[in-house]
Amino acid sequence: MSNKKYDAIVIGAGHNGLIAAAYLARAGQKVLLIEKNKEFGGLVSTFSHNGFHFDAGVRALEDAGVIFPMLKELDIELEFVKSPVSVGVEKEILNIENLDSLGGYREMLVSLYPESETEINALVKSIRKIMKDMDVLYGIENPAFKDLKQDQTYLFHKLLPWLPRFVLTARKINKLHMPVEDYLKNLISNPSLRDIVSQHFFKNTPTFFAMSYFSLYLDYFYPKGGVGKLAEKVHNKILEYNGAYMVVAR
Repeated sequence: MSNKKYDAIVIGAGHNGLIAAAYLARAGQKVLLIEKNKEFGGLVSTFSHNGFHFDAGVRALEDAGVIFPMLKELDIELEFVKSPVSVGVEKEILNIENLDSLGGYREMLVSLYPESETEINALVKSIRKIMKDMDVLYGIENPAFKDLKQDQTYLFHKLLPWLPRFVLTARKINKLHMPVEDYLKNLISNPSLRDIVSQHFFKNTPTFFAMSYFSLYLDYFYPKGGVGKLAEKVHNKILEYNGAYMVVAR
């Protein structure tokens, strides 16, 4: 193997490394994918113990207009189910089922902080506004997975009309890059309520991303057998395209 030449060498068989190697191999490149661990997939991996599957990293996947088109383009079939998300505050649990669940979230917060109802209403209004912006961002299939020369209908009836809206939305996003904790300070005066809201997000999550969670919650899916099934399918596709895989121990 040491004398064999490759067009590309990909270091790391995490999700991104696997996808990069799969696309290179699909394009006819001689690809070598190198990983330091015995298992591939990185945070997108699953192990089994006593008949149960355990996810080593992420516990669900989000399409975001990327994963499903990518799987289709790589000719990968993946069985999956919707991955429901719940939001908890003290003993109250809210199941996020659709966009109307935001109203249930508002009611839950008001029941705990009735004196802050006006600020909670302002919070919910802000969330709804950002959710509409998310609809713009992910309102069409990702053009990276389209053949624009062949798909004229998509180009003229979807992509071109969408671009001006995307530009305007991108400008709004640029104004909301501050950590969500800072944004909430300007919106909610009660520090306890701020903590309750911000606990749903990772620390210093950009405001636009954090406040769009209610849209993102509805986009999660779970591959049957574990998230590692995605990595496994892509790994097999690399080999099918005559790519090579090597484990290099540390």
